[in-house]
Amino acid sequence: MRQRDWVVVGIRLFGVWQFLLAIDGFMTVFAVYFGIQKLQYSGVQVYWLMGIRHTVVGLILFLFAHQLVNIVYRQEQSDPTPNSPPSQGEAAENGGPH
Repeated sequence: MRQRDWVVVGIRLFGVWQFLLAIDGFMTVFAVYFGIQKLQYSGVQVYWLMGIRHTVVGLILFLFAHQLVNIVYRQEQSDPTPNSPPSQGEAAENGGPH
């Protein structure tokens, strides 16, 4: 796998982590509504917003990981890496391997 593929995997894993944080926020909201838990310092709205925010960020990271990586690795798409061996066509045009 290329380095950019590992970056896609990392971004998607971070998206999954955001989903887990969203579930935690929504579980806190439901626990307050069902009387299992009482909040001392903040209102339930904070946990609703946290859950929604983490859900949106998780969706963006998980669904658009390839597009985000293409933005970062844009130059790699058009230019071959400097250490890569030449293709067969390039070797034939340059008079063979040196």
